[in-house]
Amino acid sequence: MIKSHEEELDPRFKYYEINVEKFAKLWYDNDIESVMKAPILTMIGIKDEEELEKYSKKMNNAIIKESVDNLKRLNSDAAFVYGLTPEEDEMLVRNTRDELVRREALAEGKTEGLAEGKAEGKAEIAINLLKKNYVDEIVEITGLSKEEIELIDK
Repeated sequence: MIKSHEEELDPRFKYYEINVEKFAKLWYDNDIESVMKAPILTMIGIKDEEELEKYSKKMNNAIIKESVDNLKRLNSDAAFVYGLTPEEDEMLVRNTRDELVRREALAEGKTEGLAEGKAEGKAEIAINLLKKNYVDEIVEITGLSKEEIELIDK
């Protein structure tokens, strides 16, 4: 059963959905008066690092400056942004590549094995029928030529 959004929330708190991009738009529209009413939400909505720097200087607020500095630091940390260190990411890429190669080799081996198995099965049937001297029937049933059947007989 799928839970509704409300069932997942802790009832002791009030929750608000906020579109921070709307606040960032206030900054881009140069509506400084509105920006000053929600400086943190505006800051969170700004994606461009240069714009964040301009914003930090324009606001002239220690909390905003510290937050912008922290955002820039975190955004330059690959482990934070991607949840992996570059080494872990490379290891995952290498493991995926190795697994794909292994699967391709396995599929190719299965195809070759099936072809060999079919050929062996035909030869085994042909040998059993040769023992009973059914050469024409072997040609008809297996699709092998008389020459191939003679080679099997030897």
